[in-house]
Amino acid sequence: MNYTLQFLCIRANHKKYALDIKRIIEVARIGSEGYMAAKGGDGEDVIIYGKMQLPLRCLAGILFGIDSPPSENRRVLILEFGGQMTGLLVDSVEEILRIGRDQIGLPEKVPEDLANEFYEGVIKTDEENIYILSFEKLGRMIKV
Repeated sequence: MNYTLQFLCIRANHKKYALDIKRIIEVARIGSEGYMAAKGGDGEDVIIYGKMQLPLRCLAGILFGIDSPPSENRRVLILEFGGQMTGLLVDSVEEILRIGRDQIGLPEKVPEDLANEFYEGVIKTDEENIYILSFEKLGRMIKV
C-alpha cells in the first residue's frame, strides 16, 4: 500500500479528528518548559511560546461551543494561519496516521453534534471514524 498522507490524530469532546501533519509546527504540553498559558492584555487566552505571545483557541470551543475539560492529556498544537502563529488546545494527541488517499471518504451520516463546515472527509477504522478537519476553514474561525 502506498501511504501518501500523514495526519496527526487528536481528540476534542471525545471524538477523534485528524489534521494534516505538514501544517503543524509543534505539539506542546502547557506548563512544560517554554509553554505557559496566560491572559493577554485584552483578556484573551494566550500561550507563551518562546519569546512570543500567541493567541490560544480551544478546538472543542470552535467545534462545539464548549471548553476543553482540564486534563494531563491536553496539548497545544502550534499552527500557522495566513502567516500568523496561534495555539490550538486539544483534549489529547493520539497518534500519527499514515494512509493512502483511497482510504479517505465521506461519511454516510455526519453526527448531529459535528460541525459539518469544518470537516473535509472521514477515515473509517475498525474502532471509530476519524474526521479530517479542514485547516483552511479552522483558520477562518481562529482570529489571530
